[in-house]
Amino acid sequence: MKNKYIVSIYVAECNEFRNEGCIYERIYNVSEALEARNSLPSERTPVIGLRIHKKGEKELTDIQTDLLIGDVIHLESLEYIPRISSCDDAMNYIAELISRLPDLQIKGNIPEYLKDRIKAYDMIRENEKDTIKLQLIKKLSQLTAEAVKYSKSDDKREQKYGAALLKYAVSQKEAINNGQEDIDLSTFPLKELYCEPDPDEKSDSKREESKQNCATSQTVPGKQNNPYKENSLLSKLYEYQMLIKQRSI
Repeated sequence: MKNKYIVSIYVAECNEFRNEGCIYERIYNVSEALEARNSLPSERTPVIGLRIHKKGEKELTDIQTDLLIGDVIHLESLEYIPRISSCDDAMNYIAELISRLPDLQIKGNIPEYLKDRIKAYDMIRENEKDTIKLQLIKKLSQLTAEAVKYSKSDDKREQKYGAALLKYAVSQKEAINNGQEDIDLSTFPLKELYCEPDPDEKSDSKREESKQNCATSQTVPGKQNNPYKENSLLSKLYEYQMLIKQRSI
């Protein structure tokens, strides 16, 4: 079955009129499908479905079934389309989709063989979370070491920055140990706000303008001039943050 058929995922903006709005096709990753779905307008009823294409045949003969319509997962097709239930790739997509969206309503029966696959994906996701947690703790420990370095400086401004950095790292590590699944980058203490240039290097007006720009960037971390990406360590934290969001969709 696996060699005869190509299984892909499609995401449509509208469940009734497919020609209206965006349509994403030939997706081979559940995470990408969920990202595409989340990018669609919230007022519409997006669809995630499967397309099963038999090699050597025309696409007109492809089997299509809508799996997720709005906030409901539909499994009714498993009962009357045997090609889906007998296709490993299709069942793996369905199992992973259910595993990633455990709170959504399910219509139709979940066969025992599908329940086993869902449990397997649940275990994979838990292991991924544990791995990411360890990576985040490691990065925050590096941040703690950086904070200690600044706290030993002779410059009082750097000492103040080091204290703020240490407080941030400790609080974020504690939050993750207590079950928080991401790092709050918006509260990261920016060095520019603590270590301003000497008065003879910048006028008062320029310093104030620089501080305002830093504050603006801090509240909008998604802009291209993201200050978090200017520091190699923060860049890693930012990457892990994006990874966590992707796996939590």
